[in-house]
Amino acid sequence: MENLILIVALIANLLVITVGLGVQIYKNYKAKSASHLSLILYIFSFCGWVSWAAYGFIKGDWFLMILQSLGALTTSIVLVQFFIYRKLK
Repeated sequence: MENLILIVALIANLLVITVGLGVQIYKNYKAKSASHLSLILYIFSFCGWVSWAAYGFIKGDWFLMILQSLGALTTSIVLVQFFIYRKLK
């Protein structure tokens, strides 16, 4: 049962990181704007990803470290887009 939960969590995380955030990054890039997104939501999301990655590091849990770091990386790309595209206007 624990392995099933781990697999479901892995798939869910990868879908959020690749499909959810990946599509958002692409849409922002095409529109050259991120003004339609909530900056505070992405800041809190980034903090959550980083916190879980740090927890995984403390616990020595590679699953948490790697997946949460990928989430932090993709969320940080959206945050960078906020500031890059804001300056273009």
